[in-house]
Amino acid sequence: MARDTRNIEKVAEDAIRRGLSNQEALDEVLRVHPNAKTKIASVMWYRNRLRSNGENVPKAREIEADAGATPIQPAPQPGPSQHLDVVRASLRDWKTNQQALEAAFAAFPNAKVNLRDVAGARSRMREKDQQIPTDNEARRRQEGRSWAADLRPTSKARTDQKR
Repeated sequence: MARDTRNIEKVAEDAIRRGLSNQEALDEVLRVHPNAKTKIASVMWYRNRLRSNGENVPKAREIEADAGATPIQPAPQPGPSQHLDVVRASLRDWKTNQQALEAAFAAFPNAKVNLRDVAGARSRMREKDQQIPTDNEARRRQEGRSWAADLRPTSKARTDQKR
């Protein structure tokens, strides 16, 4: 039987072109070149390079889906401000800072948000002329106590007029 003289790159690319998965292509490379230190990342790189060069090779996900394997889906991560959108909606609904924080954690358990972030969001919303209650006003309303609600936004102009 003739010895396979293809280099690692050619073996990997040929395997990818035949529709093998990344792991199967790596297994083939290691079968032809037993002393190779090739990793799965290299095979992935070869696949991406073939695709970027215009070759019609399937994505690794497509191969896994065809084989009936369920690809591992990453856990949903909040976008840069999605958890703050939940906080803002809660504040508009007359929730306290603590309740808004709990709502953000309920929607995004891994969100990096704390009470200081919630209080800052409340302050910024009030400064932008939005009618948002203070934390104390929201708490008093939930308790059913009366208060003199002043939903006018806190702005520097209003603060300067008091002086």
